[in-house]
Amino acid sequence: MIVQPTITLQDILTDIDKLFSLGEIKTVGVRDSLKSKVNDAITSKNWKKVLTSAFVKELNFQLSKNRITQTAYDVLYKDYQWIINN
Repeated sequence: MIVQPTITLQDILTDIDKLFSLGEIKTVGVRDSLKSKVNDAITSKNWKKVLTSAFVKELNFQLSKNRITQTAYDVLYKDYQWIINN
């Protein structure tokens, strides 16, 4: 029996905090902005659309401005992909 990991929106919030504490997310403002997008998804009936349109857009923007590292982007984008596809 293979046990598949489960990732939730709450796990993304936890990962954002961990990545911030490791310096992979460079400012409190960026951390809070990313968390805000996830929290918006948590409270939305159409959470997948919110997560896709707001959170992924924010990830791409922050990476392009070098406010998050490639590692932070990769971790959070993989979390997002898992949630959307499962």
